Amino acid sequence: MQSIALPAARGATSMSAVPLRLLIAAIAIASLALRVWVILPDIGSVAAALWQMLRYFTILTNLAVAGVMILSLARRRRPGAAISAAITTWIIVVGAVYHALLGQDLPFGTLRYWIDHGYHTAVPVLTVIWWIAAAEKSGLRPIQALHWALFPIAYLAYALARGLADGVYPYFFINPGMVGWSGVFLWAAGLFALFTGLGLMLVLAARRLSGVQSA
Repeated sequence: MQSIALPAARGATSMSAVPLRLLIAAIAIASLALRVWVILPDIGSVAAALWQMLRYFTILTNLAVAGVMILSLARRRRPGAAISAAITTWIIVVGAVYHALLGQDLPFGTLRYWIDHGYHTAVPVLTVIWWIAAAEKSGLRPIQALHWALFPIAYLAYALARGLADGVYPYFFINPGMVGWSGVFLWAAGLFALFTGLGLMLVLAARRLSGVQSA
């Protein structure tokens, strides 16, 4: 009897998480679309606005989260354990770094306030809630935390290449003109350690939560 009840419970959990996945995707996409709309008068075209926004890790990560949620909804099944933990790791860092280092003192209730907190606060918090409550967690291994850290490293190379080409760096800690190349490498090493450490924490949490959900 127990072996029959467990898959049903997991299926119920997956179905109950559908509105949450939809909400996460909707907030991410709405925040990004509104950001385009806000900067469009100064940029001149949607393509130019998107190109400017795509230099930010925040934007790319929110797109990744929304894409995973939308694809899983279209396929009518939960995302795999590895991609679920990966996007959760990335979006946690987005929220943490924003609130610790980059947060702007925007007037409460303004459109820019809601846009900023849409993809820096709401999406990270809701993604963590979804991951804890409903994401697939089985089979995760510690080595995968290193795999998940490759995306931020690839982003760093991309952002530096764009910065060297046009002189615009999205964050002060990867701007060699502000922190020097030694500072860029130190920040990169620290962020790599942060992503990897957080990924390992999620692997450990997944094992613990999987045991609780299977009990």
